[in-house]
Amino acid sequence: MKRLAIFGTSGHAREVGDIARSAGYRVSYIARTEQEARHCQLNNVVVESDLRGNEQMHFAIGVGDNRTREYIMNRYSPKLHFATLIHPSASFGVNQRKAVLDSKAAVIFAGVRLTNRIRLADGVILNQNATIAHD
Repeated sequence: MKRLAIFGTSGHAREVGDIARSAGYRVSYIARTEQEARHCQLNNVVVESDLRGNEQMHFAIGVGDNRTREYIMNRYSPKLHFATLIHPSASFGVNQRKAVLDSKAAVIFAGVRLTNRIRLADGVILNQNATIAHD
């Protein structure tokens, strides 16, 4: 089974974890500090400073705040492989699924609908039931 570590320990991170598990990943979470790791009440939590040696894993960002997401992408993007995660109930127009998979670190939540000719930036999150139409 593929391993994926998710930056974050909040409700958003847990939802990203659900999507990752539906994609066949074994999930762990990354806390910023030892204190956060002790208080987050999740299994399989590692502290961000302990990431060395895990570069072969896949990673995702489970943080909803855009500035923090950008910071994580900029800090770790050259070193780590960020997976794009798609909930199984998301639906896509012609060739759109491939376009999403070509982006880095995107997370597509349940019920999202993308029609066609849509470009997504790296690190984008599309929350539940979002619909984005053509062009």
